[in-house]
Amino acid sequence: MILNYVEGPDNGPPILFIPGQTEFWQGYKLVIPSFTKHYHVFVINIRGHGKSTHTPGEYSYNIIGEDLKEFLERVIKKPTIISGLSSGAILAIWLAANAPDSVSTAISEDPPLFSSMWSRISDEKYMYRIFETMIVALDKSQRDLMGYFLAQGIPKPGYEKIFLIPPWIAKFIVGLFELNKKFRPTKKYDCAIGSI
Repeated sequence: MILNYVEGPDNGPPILFIPGQTEFWQGYKLVIPSFTKHYHVFVINIRGHGKSTHTPGEYSYNIIGEDLKEFLERVIKKPTIISGLSSGAILAIWLAANAPDSVSTAISEDPPLFSSMWSRISDEKYMYRIFETMIVALDKSQRDLMGYFLAQGIPKPGYEKIFLIPPWIAKFIVGLFELNKKFRPTKKYDCAIGSI
């Protein structure tokens, strides 16, 4: 199992940022410089995200929580401030409950405490659709970026159906990715700074 993460200089107590579902460590790029002045910052990509190992069918809070528990024990090795966003907030709570010796403080930002539970999440059409299409379309063995965007949309209150992204917008988004690859072939969006 490889967990991709970035690490700042050791300028104080350790703090681990856990992004939400479908988010990457880069979501913290704007705040990392401020935190590195007073903390030893770690930001992780959980399994299935970025350059961390992809394990289709093996994603649950318990599985990912065990990954993070091992990360705290093997990499950080001391009580850590845990700050998580959305599903990362659930994982911050999970770590506080299941790895109390490794957690000094747990900060849980916008945790979907009840909508994260099965079967309620399956009834939440918008998020369930995002997760389902992400697993199918973005699997490493058959990555279909166009298929992913064509299957996405937004809910509209009072309507049963989700309004899909128009094909021309999906083509534009994928075109931006392709341009990035063409003009900056050595600059990847994600980079492996460290792994366990």
